[in-house]
Amino acid sequence: MIVQKGYKTELKLNNKQRTDCLKHAGVARYAFNWGLSQKKLAYEKGEKTPNAMELHRRLNAIKLQNCRGCMKYQNVRHRRLYAILTVL
Repeated sequence: MIVQKGYKTELKLNNKQRTDCLKHAGVARYAFNWGLSQKKLAYEKGEKTPNAMELHRRLNAIKLQNCRGCMKYQNVRHRRLYAILTVL
């Protein structure tokens, strides 16, 4: 018999940590929605849908393309995306 245990943990974050967590969640949501839109576009065009590695390569290409110049004029989503992906 396998015994499974669950643990609940509560994080006590300060304001900076809370802000960082929200930023990470926002960027993750943006990346997921972007990937989903790429898959939908491929499906609607009748093409083969991209797998996880292909999406990862495309996202890195976008990151490099948007982050080479000055980030000052990029939109907020791309700045957040750049912030989270450079941490990884």
